[in-house]
Amino acid sequence: MTSIRNTIATALVNDGINLDGYGHYIDLAVEALEEREYNISDQLVQFAQEQTSYGEAAIRSILRETELSERPAPEPETVTPDDDEPLTEDERLTKIEDQIGKLVEVVGTLTDLAKRHLGANL
Repeated sequence: MTSIRNTIATALVNDGINLDGYGHYIDLAVEALEEREYNISDQLVQFAQEQTSYGEAAIRSILRETELSERPAPEPETVTPDDDEPLTEDERLTKIEDQIGKLVEVVGTLTDLAKRHLGANL
């Protein structure tokens, strides 16, 4: 499978462009095109689920066969205990409130993305 990066680099080199010094610009183009491809994949999955009886896993498997990129799963956060002492009730509540605040931010961001890219009304 040819990556977006390889496609861009090959096209530029074949056109006689020396890539030295253009790495940053190639990175910007790659990121934008990858995000576009992820959005297309997400929309195809949603459409296929609405129009067929296939589940998401089956649809994504079919998309992988066509070499369409999928959005990578987020890296799980590693949890390291601060120390071995048990937390007080107030400390536990503060940590829980912080985590809820982060979740609210993530949900808000996802909702905004869905509205912008999918036209969803959430």
